[in-house]
Amino acid sequence: MLRQQEEPFLEKIALILSLFSGILFLSVELMAAWTTRSQGIWADSIYDLGETLFLAVFTFLLVFLKEDKQRSQVRQIFTLSKNAFLAVLLTALIWENLRVLFSGGHVIDPRRVWGMELGLCGLAAAVTLLLAILARGAASEAVRSEVVCWAIDVAGCAGMILAYGLCARFGEQIPWLTRYADSLIAVLLSVPALIGVLRMLRDNLTEYPIPTIKRHFS
Repeated sequence: MLRQQEEPFLEKIALILSLFSGILFLSVELMAAWTTRSQGIWADSIYDLGETLFLAVFTFLLVFLKEDKQRSQVRQIFTLSKNAFLAVLLTALIWENLRVLFSGGHVIDPRRVWGMELGLCGLAAAVTLLLAILARGAASEAVRSEVVCWAIDVAGCAGMILAYGLCARFGEQIPWLTRYADSLIAVLLSVPALIGVLRMLRDNLTEYPIPTIKRHFS
């Protein structure tokens, strides 16, 4: 009985933590994208914007919904709509960055991007660790989904640290590297993220088919 009472509380704590951490992370990321003009950071920040907006709506509803049935219905709609939205958004990001690549690319300062990503990676890693601890006590698909999303952010930041570090190190010897690497990094980040989102969307539709969700609200 105590376990059943603790799980909803831990779920709320985990989602509120993820929400406010996401707002902070997104704010820093958007500032970094604006100041560095990096397509890679823009791609990552737009993905995180979609995550944060959906999480804000879901957390607000979850706090004010008291019945387990209502929370279950909101979880289903939340996870399905979030992943569908992100799939469309990531597809658009890949298309746009491919267009930039074939249009001649653009020049950025890879050292500035490297520094920004180093700080973002540390923040994302700390949030991922905290959410993973909370997820052990809350058998919630929404919390597990947030852990996965933050882990993707960590992996993305780590990859960008490596990539922009190489650009900073070899940019002078290979001039075209700083012009094309940024958009290429954005595409390489978006494709695995899109694959992951499509897999989650497939799992959502397998577990919660559309006719089942419709019956909940009929």
